[in-house]
Amino acid sequence: LKSKDILGNNPLVDAIAYGHKNLHDKILEQKTKGGLIMDEAAFEADALESARDEVMMKNKTLIIRSDVCENHFTCRPASLYRGYLNSAPPENVLRLKVLTSPLHGGILTSSEFSAGKEYQWENDPPKAKMADVLRVHEWHYIRHVQEVCEGLSDMANDVDGIGSLDGDTSLSRFTFDAAFTAAGASILAVDKVMEESKNEGVSKVFCAVRPPGHHAGPTGAVSGGSTDPTVPMMGGSQSHGFCLLNNVAVAAAYAMNVYRKKIKKVALIDFDVHHGNGTEACVSSVTPRVVKQKMAIGGNDGSGTLQFEGFVRSHKFKPWFDVSDRDAILFASCQGYGETIPGTGHMFYPGTGATYDTNPPKSFEGDGEYLTDNEQHEFGYRGGSRPYECGPRIINVGIRGPKSERSLWKRAWRDKILPAVNSHEPDLILISAGFDAHAKDDMNSGYIGLLECDYEWVTGELVKIANKHSEGRIVSVLEGGYRIQGGIVSPFARSVAAHVRALGQANMKKWNSQEAKYEREREIRIEQEKLRKQQEELQKLLAEREEVAGQPPLIDSEMKADMPPAGNEGPSSPKRRRRTATSSIDYVALNAQLEKEAAEAANKNPTTGN
Repeated sequence: LKSKDILGNNPLVDAIAYGHKNLHDKILEQKTKGGLIMDEAAFEADALESARDEVMMKNKTLIIRSDVCENHFTCRPASLYRGYLNSAPPENVLRLKVLTSPLHGGILTSSEFSAGKEYQWENDPPKAKMADVLRVHEWHYIRHVQEVCEGLSDMANDVDGIGSLDGDTSLSRFTFDAAFTAAGASILAVDKVMEESKNEGVSKVFCAVRPPGHHAGPTGAVSGGSTDPTVPMMGGSQSHGFCLLNNVAVAAAYAMNVYRKKIKKVALIDFDVHHGNGTEACVSSVTPRVVKQKMAIGGNDGSGTLQFEGFVRSHKFKPWFDVSDRDAILFASCQGYGETIPGTGHMFYPGTGATYDTNPPKSFEGDGEYLTDNEQHEFGYRGGSRPYECGPRIINVGIRGPKSERSLWKRAWRDKILPAVNSHEPDLILISAGFDAHAKDDMNSGYIGLLECDYEWVTGELVKIANKHSEGRIVSVLEGGYRIQGGIVSPFARSVAAHVRALGQANMKKWNSQEAKYEREREIRIEQEKLRKQQEELQKLLAEREEVAGQPPLIDSEMKADMPPAGNEGPSSPKRRRRTATSSIDYVALNAQLEKEAAEAANKNPTTGN
């Protein structure tokens, strides 16, 4: 009972944290009697596990899927099964099949995630109602998507069976229905986590749906380089990025309206490797603003000569609930950002998402946010795109690359984003769950480079915040993730499984800033110890070199004087110092000396012929 884990928690704390309240009580009872009676504890193991199962029955995780979402084709279906997968669009129907199709060995259909005490399944979610979608999107955009789909053949393998909205985003005849079903699944997820049941209850939901949505703004594609709703759409890629309806935004707006007595605040979280510029644009649109659009009016003589130029001012307002939305919504995202090849000007898609916080913390706030030296150094604004500052709080952490930055990614969540989400005290957490930051996913251009355990970790941390503020309520919706080669063992499938596993585990812990602080200090100590050992090895090597006769030292006394004392380095100190000064060596004289020694050795040991 006196042993503690790396965070300082003893078995009693962990017993409660992971749903073993009866085990906790039993340990205390035995401790009061003067010691643990292991035989008695073992005898009651089944009863204790039964009590834990009862807790889990009220905190199940629901997995939602739909056959309708598999009718959204982005290429001819025949091409996916004839060895042409590598030439198919990254966002294709096989992404769902490796997750939820029993016939294709979907990873979520394995026994681990089967319906039972931890998981439930819903296979037929309803379509979203138009009124729910129009809280977020404009009607003219919705009608445009509908018209494009209606103009396509109902046979996706036909020549005219596949259409497009732009160079990235393809669709088919039934894509419109799939998009409304994906949004409907997200709305159903909100209904499920808000239901009150005495016997069984769902607190977390994962929606395995497509098309994805976090690049879709109020009018579809977002202007390249800006998510500011006051800036007219111009320049940049203006790509939908495979997305049609913003599922998490639609679900958040629905929750704030239908469950207004309970859902006062929402937090939208995005860990896709590509910035959720569409979600940011939707969040930015909930406050009144004035948009200035430049217009040129031609003459009436038929010559095309401009008569005058000017600006048209229009008032825009897309509230999710009320004028107080600004204080009720938080959007936080961590993604790749910057030039894919330095000096070329070619930005990592979508070109937005530079590190920025529209409302950074000013001081320590108890168990909430606080400014740290690490945060100020690593997560301050260093140029690039900035979000709309007059709307809800928006936090972006743009990780530059392309290179693996797993440690920085984790620090971004632990030291910046998670404290902000905790400080917001959301009544509902919605996750844009993209898995294309995985190290083996080609769509990330080498940015970030995560592993499955990273997705499991960040999901577990969000669960702790949900336990603390929102009665465990989390709605997660699938976004990106495209490395499906390998099927059930593909990086995409394994990453999704890690995420859903973290949602479904018995985790009753509540997020605590002191644990994050302890882990941060532990990281620093480990880094300092690592640097100390490196210095000791270097000094040992120098001593061995100096003992060799005629061997000049590799590093002179001035270089040694410049080396810092062991144990004073921080996590940002370089791991290896480059030599800036060495003793001058006469290589000609050294070569002559070596030749002389070789000749003397030959004279002492002359060879004899046969």
